[in-house]
Amino acid sequence: MRTGDGKGAGVANGGDWDPAAAVIARAAGRERFEAGDFAAARAAFRRAFAAGDASPDTVAALQALHADAGDHAAIARLLDAALDRAGVDLDRRDHIAWAAALLDAALLGAGSTANRADAALRLLETAAALGGDAWDAVLAPSRRAALIAACADPLATLDRLEQEAYAPAATGLPAAAAAEAAGLGLRHAADPAIARAAERLLHGLGARDAAYQVEDARRAAANAQNRAGGETDAPADPDAAADLRGLVVLVVGGHPALRRLVRADLARSGVADLRELPSAWEASRPTRAVRDLLAGADLAVLVWRQLAHSTADRVRVAAGQLGVPVVLARTAGAGAVRRAIEEGARRRSP
Repeated sequence: MRTGDGKGAGVANGGDWDPAAAVIARAAGRERFEAGDFAAARAAFRRAFAAGDASPDTVAALQALHADAGDHAAIARLLDAALDRAGVDLDRRDHIAWAAALLDAALLGAGSTANRADAALRLLETAAALGGDAWDAVLAPSRRAALIAACADPLATLDRLEQEAYAPAATGLPAAAAAEAAGLGLRHAADPAIARAAERLLHGLGARDAAYQVEDARRAAANAQNRAGGETDAPADPDAAADLRGLVVLVVGGHPALRRLVRADLARSGVADLRELPSAWEASRPTRAVRDLLAGADLAVLVWRQLAHSTADRVRVAAGQLGVPVVLARTAGAGAVRRAIEEGARRRSP
């Protein structure tokens, strides 16, 4: 589960596949499986996948063959790549099933803590985008505990809480998320990065009183540290390194609730105009409309986990023609969108 521009670019561009080779390899995989030669079947299906076959049947066959070999890390790599490749065009049932199986495999495999957190967020993001009964995969008691454990780092916890805030109110997750974010911000008031992230999330969720309580605690902690160190100047603003004031930003992809939270967050940072381009799963826009949205923009950010490849491709082409930089949000969260925009803003700074 790697991050960064390289992965997103590959996802958006779709890769260089060989359909004929995929058909041949898939047929070989089925033949070897029926013959009981599971190692050869696994190798053949892997060739089919590498050649571009990410169909549910091929993915299911590889899952079963890797599970038979006890190779949970391979399952995690497979599903991570399959989700990237399919994007939002994947059938709803397969989408949530693959995301849940990815987390289960990441927890069973020998992956890093970062990989487990990434898999946990991916499942939450999928539930948030699909809504409804997709949240059942998150609320399963054993998996719920695993989600919390996988996002143990304070910033990862805030990412988790943001996603849980998108759940239906009847689940109790949104109210619990706001309360937990407030408590976390207060406990980490002496750490500006964590406290400010908690404040931003709380403001975005409409929990203004809780956000101001965290802000007051953060300022009090900073003043206490200054007095202890004999300093008289106020501490530097953690956001000063990435000045977003006056920027015109186009956010591409993401579900409506995510975009609302992004808008609320960036408005407090002085972004002059936030434009939105939903993924193709919500609306279809002609190329001229894409160019119109990009005209005059300082930056476009792709929420690539919740973005149709066709939409990403059109934005990249139009942005290249207009000279608008394109950045990728690492995950489908408001915090990730902000971090991508901040990085883009730093690149633009002389």
